Amino acid sequence: MIKFNKYAVVNTETKVKVRVIYSLDNRCDERPCVTIYEKDYGRDLRKLFPDLYKNYSDSMIDYFESDKVVLFEGHELYKHARVRAEIEQIEKDKRAQEEDRKLAIRYASYGL
Repeated sequence: MIKFNKYAVVNTETKVKVRVIYSLDNRCDERPCVTIYEKDYGRDLRKLFPDLYKNYSDSMIDYFESDKVVLFEGHELYKHARVRAEIEQIEKDKRAQEEDRKLAIRYASYGL
């Protein structure tokens, strides 16, 4: 069973844990999707999703290309990944708003 956590995706049966970043709807064809990027270069994401993993990079940049998996509507794990990715996006937006607020206060104290 695959579990989508805040900072990692875990296979609860094999105990494989992969640190990840989630991204929503980032395709140029505008199809709804969740893209999961591996943070490290351990190449473990392909162990969790062997049927979905594809690497289109060439050998010159493979070292810098971390694994990624794209889940589309209709995939059995899409809804679970989508919920986690949306939660992460909301939290990211809140952090950005808080940073903007702090910067506004700092600039206001300078008289700008």
